[in-house]
Amino acid sequence: MHQDRADGYGPVAGLIRELRIRWRLFRRSHALGRRHAVLLIVTVAGFWIAASLYHGLGTDASLRRQLDQLQLQSQGLTSQVQAQRQELTTAASAAAQSEIARSEGLTGPTEKVYAVENPVQAAGPVAIQQGADAVGQTAQALVQELLGISPPPA
Repeated sequence: MHQDRADGYGPVAGLIRELRIRWRLFRRSHALGRRHAVLLIVTVAGFWIAASLYHGLGTDASLRRQLDQLQLQSQGLTSQVQAQRQELTTAASAAAQSEIARSEGLTGPTEKVYAVENPVQAAGPVAIQQGADAVGQTAQALVQELLGISPPPA
């Protein structure tokens, strides 16, 4: 029984033979010759190269824009650094340091400090009232003296 199948005799042998024949005919009619294979490889390589170049040009353009932006930022930072260096040089001078110290309330070792206060605020409310009473009494005494009125008994 196994012998019959091996020799190509059996219920499926005709079907297998037909499939083999069809496969051979298909391969012959759709055979890929050397010219076709080379043409296919060249075409695929050409498309790959074109796609790579297109992608590379897009990447180059974006990198160029990024480079320009970074150069502008670098120029801005350079000008800021120069301005800060100039400011530090100016602040390091003796005149600038003494001006900063005076604005903070510090004085030199040979300078005298005079505190100037508003006398009204320094005296306080009781002293202000006493001063107002004294001024009032003085004004009243002057008026009475000028008009010749005798002061009332105290």
